[in-house]
Amino acid sequence: MWVGTLYEQLKAEICRIMQLISTKGWSPGSSANISTRIAGTNHVCIKSTGTSMTFSHLHPESSVVVIDLDGKPVEGDRKPSIEFRFHLGIYKARADVGAVLHAHPPYATSYAVANQELPMVSGPARFILKKVPLLGFAPSGSAELAEIVAKAFSDPAVSSALLSGHGIVAVGRDMYEAFMYADWTEDAAQVAFFSNVLKRSGPSA
Repeated sequence: MWVGTLYEQLKAEICRIMQLISTKGWSPGSSANISTRIAGTNHVCIKSTGTSMTFSHLHPESSVVVIDLDGKPVEGDRKPSIEFRFHLGIYKARADVGAVLHAHPPYATSYAVANQELPMVSGPARFILKKVPLLGFAPSGSAELAEIVAKAFSDPAVSSALLSGHGIVAVGRDMYEAFMYADWTEDAAQVAFFSNVLKRSGPSA
């Protein structure tokens, strides 16, 4: 009974975070996903694929599935997010990670699509994020992408990364910490972008 209650709570929290992601403008269509490790098990709750296009009417039972660390279904009728492979790869590489978030915040994604490193110019970028590596390109949902992502996050100093041509991945001890690192990553990208614009425009008259 306790386990069932825990699973339901985690599913509800995933829906809540997905709605926050949507409100932030980080998830065009249904392009974001999040997962959480279920403590004491080898199970992971993860957003299902083909979920509501706006994330405005998510339901825990239809929008979240449970899989094991090998990707086998445990609970739920839908398939997991197409990116489940790199979620699981991170969990296998990092015992300290309890949640993985993938989204497309516009400023950070712009750096990823331009294939440019994210400059650590703001205070939070330098002292909270410290570094946000730019990872190589591989097709969405591929084993190759999962390998690239898992290798990058095997470094315990990495809390977020840019996926070349794609978006960002952030991790945390729980979903709220992963969301926080994603938020700081987008803030760092926005500050870097506008500070560069101001430098190029020169001093105001």
